[in-house]
Order: sequence, then C-alpha cells, then structure tokens
Amino acid sequence: MDRKVIGLALIIALGAAGVLGSTLVLSQGATPATTPTREATAVPTSGPTAAPTSALPPLPGLPDGVSGRLTYFSQGELVTVQLPEGIEVAREPVADMNGSATSPDGSWTATPNCGATACDLVLSGPLAAGATLHIDGLVDGIEWSADGGALAYVTMAFDSTGVIARRDLFIIETDAFDEPRMLLSVPGNVLLPFVWSADGNLVVASNDGAETRIERIDVNGEAETIATAEAQVYYFYPSPDRSTVAYTQDSDEGWRLLALDLDSGDVTDYGNMGSDPAGTAPPVVTPTVKGPMYVAWSPDGTRLAFGGGNEAPYTMTIVDLQSGAPARTAFEEGYPGEIKWSPDGRQVAVSTYDAERTRHEVYIVDPATGVARHVSSGCVIVWSPDGRFLAQHIDKEPGVGIVDVATGQYGHLTNERYDTPLRWEDGTS
Repeated sequence: MDRKVIGLALIIALGAAGVLGSTLVLSQGATPATTPTREATAVPTSGPTAAPTSALPPLPGLPDGVSGRLTYFSQGELVTVQLPEGIEVAREPVADMNGSATSPDGSWTATPNCGATACDLVLSGPLAAGATLHIDGLVDGIEWSADGGALAYVTMAFDSTGVIARRDLFIIETDAFDEPRMLLSVPGNVLLPFVWSADGNLVVASNDGAETRIERIDVNGEAETIATAEAQVYYFYPSPDRSTVAYTQDSDEGWRLLALDLDSGDVTDYGNMGSDPAGTAPPVVTPTVKGPMYVAWSPDGTRLAFGGGNEAPYTMTIVDLQSGAPARTAFEEGYPGEIKWSPDGRQVAVSTYDAERTRHEVYIVDPATGVARHVSSGCVIVWSPDGRFLAQHIDKEPGVGIVDVATGQYGHLTNERYDTPLRWEDGTS
C-alpha cells in the first residue's frame, strides 16, 4: 500500500464530506452498562464468520442487501456508483485538496494553495463562482461554522530566518470573502487549536508559556476564558452537537483524555489513553491525519472512543460520559488507526495499524463490552448508511471491497490498486 496515496484519499474524503461524523440518534437498547467498575480487557475473537478478507475468495457479486451510492477515489478522480448494480453515475476530477474544508451544506469549499511562506485561499463550489484571497503566511487549519455562513482559519507567519513568529486566528464571512478579520494573535511557535461551538462562537486554546487558556471568542473578537489547562492542548474533538470538546494532554502517566462542557466550564478527566509513557511526541490526530490516538464520538454524543499509543499493548477504550464506565479492547496486530462508529451507534469498526503501517486488520467492537471480532483485512473503512456493511481499501488485493459485518460475506467493487472509499450515502439522489 502506498501511504501517500491513502493519506491523500483520506484528506479528500473528509474535505468532500465536510464533517468528521454524523449526528444520528443512538437506537434504544444500545446504552452501555452503568457500573463504573467494569474495566476488564476484552480480547478480539474470531470465528467462522470472521475470517480475514485475504482468506476469502472474491465473490462474483457484492454482499446481499447492499444499496445506496458509494463514492471512491480512483486515479485522481471521484467516482460515484449506484449499488447494488455498481453502475457509475458520476465522475469528476479532483485536485489536491490537502487542508481544504467544505461547508456543512456542501455548497462551498475553501482550499489553500500554498507556497513556501504564503497561500491563496480559494473559495469554490457548486453554488459559488469562486474567489481567491491572498494570505501572507501558511494556513494551519480551516473550519466552517455550522450554518456555513463563515469560516475560521489559522495562519502561521515566519520571521526572516524561517522560524514561526506567530499564529493568527481569522474569520471570514462568505458574503465578505475579501474582508478577513483577525480575532487572535499569539507570538511564537504556539499551536492554536480551534473549533466552532453550537452557539456560533469559536473555542480556542492558547498558551502564554505559563498556562493554557481555553477561551470562547465571538465573531467580534470578544474573548471569555472557559477553563484553564495544565499543559498544551494540541487538538479539539467536538461532540456531534458541539456542546462539548474533547482534548488530550500529556501528564506524568502519559497522554490523557479530557472533555470540557462549553456551557458549564466543567472539565472531566477520563484517564490515560494508552501505553505510551509521559514525554512522548504529541498524538498526530487531525481531521486529515490519522495516528495512534484516534478520538471518536458516538453519534449521540454520550460516549467517547479513544485508542492507544504507538507502544504495545495496543488498546482502545470506550467510555460512557455519564457514568464514567470504560470498556477496553486489546489488539495484537497494532494500534487503532481508525475508529468509526456505525450510524446507529450500536457497533464500532476499528482498523488496526502495525508499526510499519503496512498491515491493517478490521474488527467490529461491541461498545458496551469491548468484545471484538475480526471481519476483514484493510483500511480506510466507511460504514453503509444502514450499518450492515463496510467499504474498505483492500490490503492484499487491489481495489475497494465491501463486507457484510454480520456474516463476513465479501465482494470486490473495484480492482484498481489505489481505489479508496470516501463516503456512502443513502438513496439514489
């Protein structure tokens, strides 16, 4: 597997989708047990219906019951097919979308085209003729507001020696794209993680060398401190309703997961995330880059799944935010490089990555118990809208494969080496 190609496909997937997760409601009966003392580690199991994909012969067709529209990346193009027929219904070329962001309604895409020290931010889309804004600095993150009326971005400015001199947070409204407004400027090489909250404000973490402040900043630049943190905050992971943000911090025990209620300012510490000791490199997990500390919210925002660290034992923990009850899963082959909740929140799909990122095994995990079963071998996993199937980039054979997570029935959709699934939508429109 070519890592750069798969990484680009992931960037395109998230940029094209415009979201990191869905907000579907958890079905009744899927709530985890509430006892906070359950911490037994669940070891993945396998059986007759859980054989690796590589051990299954390609079927003449796709698994029974497959439907909807699946879009995949193939040789520089986005290809959409209607299932189960596999009929191609759309094909469009795709430029390098590294760092781009799409508005929630899909009508706008902001894409930075950057050189060594400056960028052109290009606004385009089905409903937009296009506009370009020149930025004196490199773009270090873009995110649209929930209503799609504004986007926020951070830039990095450099001194004469090429060292990052400051980071600045800007906001642009789509009806005034050529009039960006700076909301915050932080000197030095200090990260500025940010996210839009449900109330239309920005939540930003900044560090002045003494402490990290998590602030709420309105569109006029008025700031209010919500909470303080003991160490640098590297990334924010907003809940589906954007009322809570999760983040990770280094501690004497290693990397820990915390969550901040944006209304009350209450911070909950859910403990150590994995095996890595204190002082290791920060987790490399952004909207476009996967790493060993993947963080994923359940669709209804009641549970958080996070995993593990570069060092064995490789684990994933799912915590019930109300009770604090954890369910843990251990994996032999590698760390959870992808954690994807099913649309109804009843199952979690995990693709594990070995240290060399050349072997990927896919498991289905019960979020209430942590019990896992192996279903296939592959990566870049995408759930079907009904939660019955997974599309994936196949590890040991070229193309996109689809597997029935209940029966293990498997079939090839495509046979090109770098084909990578991006999104799976319901219906025919």
